[in-house]
Amino acid sequence: MPVEDIRRIRRHKQQSIDERLDELRRRGILVPSVAPRQTLKPVARRPGALARFLAQRGG
Repeated sequence: MPVEDIRRIRRHKQQSIDERLDELRRRGILVPSVAPRQTLKPVARRPGALARFLAQRGG
């Protein structure tokens, strides 16, 4: 019994990204954030994080 189901993605009429975003906003699927924007800050400052990350993945 398969666990996954692969289906074709339904194509929408040819739209630019701006037209598609406008449509999603009108339909209420895409809504603006209610939280104020904040600058992104690192969660932790540990030197060598990239090297450790790559080493774990054999890179």
